[in-house]
Amino acid sequence: MINNNTVAVVTATYRRPFELRRFLECLRNCPDVKLVSICDNFGCPETLNIINTENISSTYPILYKKAAYNGGCGAGLNLAIEQAKGFLSDISHFWICDDDIYFEGDPLSPLLAAIEKSGAGSAAPAITDHSGLVVAAPMLDSQHGKWVKLGTRPDEFIKHFPVKQPLPFLVCMGTCHLVTAAAIDKVGKIREDFWMLGEDLNFAHRIVAHGGGGVFVPWVNVEHLYGSPLDPSSAQRSEYFKHLALLQNLTFMAYKTPYAKYARGRYFDCLRGKGLMPNYAKFLKKFHWKIYAIIDLLTVIFAAWCIGQPAGGNIAQRIRKKRMLQSAKVFS
Repeated sequence: MINNNTVAVVTATYRRPFELRRFLECLRNCPDVKLVSICDNFGCPETLNIINTENISSTYPILYKKAAYNGGCGAGLNLAIEQAKGFLSDISHFWICDDDIYFEGDPLSPLLAAIEKSGAGSAAPAITDHSGLVVAAPMLDSQHGKWVKLGTRPDEFIKHFPVKQPLPFLVCMGTCHLVTAAAIDKVGKIREDFWMLGEDLNFAHRIVAHGGGGVFVPWVNVEHLYGSPLDPSSAQRSEYFKHLALLQNLTFMAYKTPYAKYARGRYFDCLRGKGLMPNYAKFLKKFHWKIYAIIDLLTVIFAAWCIGQPAGGNIAQRIRKKRMLQSAKVFS
């Protein structure tokens, strides 16, 4: 265990009380956690009941804040970070986590050790799914292999890394991302205008560029376990909005951020494609090349590339509102 660290866990939740309870129970294995700060983007009564129950048995305080409105993941995480700062003044690290991750043991200590050893501003583990296979990992630089083979079990996965040392990454997802308070002070808040999906990549890029860099810790992994599916029409609608938002945000990052050249050439590999076009085609194929999908995709590409709006902008908001009104017809 690394001493003299004050780690605040921050998460944004939305109607996932079961997943949140599971996550809070996992945190009991992490002695370096001194505070948990939660933003509820929905205001679910079951969520508050769980937090009150966990507060009784926890050795650290759990802070809860209901957002005034659902401003998306970035806004929720920023609110949770500010809430933690207002409670503790000596926080050394923020552990930014999705509310639906699961782990046994203590993944936090080796992440802290990796930051201490490397002097980096952040650290991230491998991500596994419900079957125990590694399905996501930070993107490494070309010197360290850039991409490693996914879809393997952790014991097979780590064979790609014969030397047990943290490796610098180019970008990572925000599923489980440990960041120093000093790095956040340097790069500023998570962007709130992405609505959802992609703000974590932008934040990681800024940490790498301006916050001391980030390191991958391949011998550490956490599970990303999604909740029960919604009814078919709701699930399809949710997937449609998420996928469209991701494509808009990736397009925006590629052409309207300081990392444009870097993004165009590399982090679309995160979607296993070689550029933007294959990912646009994947979206259209998934939604059967419907006219509404083609129109919406062209609209968000125009919004991102030509106007400079990510998915939280008014153009994407209008699309979501329109499709919600047509939900029974479009997503049946």
